[in-house]
Amino acid sequence: MRWHNGRLKAASGNTLNAELAAGQRASTVLRHRQRTFTAHNIPQANVLADALVASPNDSSKPQHTILCTTNCYGLVYIDSRIFVGRVLAIYTRDGSKSGAHCWRATCDHIGLVSYIAVQIYEQLHGLEFRAILRKMAIFQTFSFAHLSADQFLCVLPGTHHLSMDRRTLTLDNANLPLLQSLIQPSVISSLSLVLKDLKRHRRVRNQKLKRAGMDGGHCSDDDTQ
Repeated sequence: MRWHNGRLKAASGNTLNAELAAGQRASTVLRHRQRTFTAHNIPQANVLADALVASPNDSSKPQHTILCTTNCYGLVYIDSRIFVGRVLAIYTRDGSKSGAHCWRATCDHIGLVSYIAVQIYEQLHGLEFRAILRKMAIFQTFSFAHLSADQFLCVLPGTHHLSMDRRTLTLDNANLPLLQSLIQPSVISSLSLVLKDLKRHRRVRNQKLKRAGMDGGHCSDDDTQ
C-alpha cells in the first residue's frame, strides 16, 4: 500500500515487485540470523534471531514490539562490548535495483533494517546504564553510533526510566535474565564470531545479487551459502 494524492492505493508494477523483493530478503536475513546465533550456541538465540521485532498486531508474539524512534531501546554490540542503544533513526533498503536506503520512523521486521542510529549507554551495574561512557568522562559528552542491523541484538521490552538529566537509564526488571546471559565473557567472544559470519553472509549475498543484476532482488537462502 502507498499514498497517492491523499489516498491509500495498492502497490502495483515496479513498486509491488520492489516490496516483494524486500520481503523475500527480510525472510532470508531472519533465517540466517537464526542459524548463525544457534550455530554459535548463543543464549536466547530465538530472541536474537528476530530481535523481538514484530508487528504489534501479531498475537503470536506477545513479547515482541515494533522498532521505532520513540522511546525504543535495544541491546547493541560495539567494539566487542554490549551496550544499550536508544533508537534515533532507522534505515531500510528497498527491493529496487538501486537498493536505496530509506529513513523510516518504524519497522516491524529486523530483516528489513539496513542501518540503525543510536545513542549509547554503558552498563554501570545490574540494570543501570550511563549515557556518558567511561572513556568520554573527561569530555562529559554523550556517545552515538551508526550501526549495521547485524549489531542490533534485540529490542528491550518493558518500561524503562531515564533520569531527568538524561544521564542514567534504568531498564525494566524483566530484562535482567537476558542481559545477564549475554554479558558473560565467553558469550561476548562468541558474538564477535556471529557478527563476522553475518557480515560475510551479507557481503556474499550482495555480490551475488549485483552479478545477477538485481542488487536487492530475489535470492534464496541456498544461494547465499
